Amino acid sequence: MRPLCALAAALALTIACGGGNTPTSPTPGGPNAVTAGGFTSVILTRGTMSATVDGAPWTAMTVSGSTGTFNDGRPGAALISGMAAGATPFTPGLFIRISAPLSVGTHTFDDLTPLSFSLSEGLSLRWSADAFRPGGGTVTLTTVTPTRLTGTFSVTVGAHAADMSPQTRVVTNGTFDLSQ
Repeated sequence: MRPLCALAAALALTIACGGGNTPTSPTPGGPNAVTAGGFTSVILTRGTMSATVDGAPWTAMTVSGSTGTFNDGRPGAALISGMAAGATPFTPGLFIRISAPLSVGTHTFDDLTPLSFSLSEGLSLRWSADAFRPGGGTVTLTTVTPTRLTGTFSVTVGAHAADMSPQTRVVTNGTFDLSQ
């Protein structure tokens, strides 16, 4: 118990002192940046995200994302997500999550690109596309900075179970613009 109390006290002291992030040495990426183990993540909490899902318009009510970079300059990953409420309180909302390389350009679903796309109803993951599941499409990143991501996406995702209906979902006209 004593080591746990010491660890908690050290953590509280580190947080209270700010770890050297004074006005003369700001955290790269702004106040939403976290650096650990040679990797910096910046949390993005503002913006928009919309798409057409199976021919119907979809607009996220809440969006979030992050940019992750290695501190030696190598690009990391972009995470983009949006949640839209259901048509009624008893209808699950659709949640879209995209993971892509953090670089400007068009990324396709293949064995060489660490790209994934998932579509959930409520909290249940139902459809996805990645190197291990059927489906395909593209994610295009047009603006990539530590504090902003913009781009487009279009994808066909496959069901996680053989008895699910529909077996595929088509997402087109996807756009996102996330920032701090």
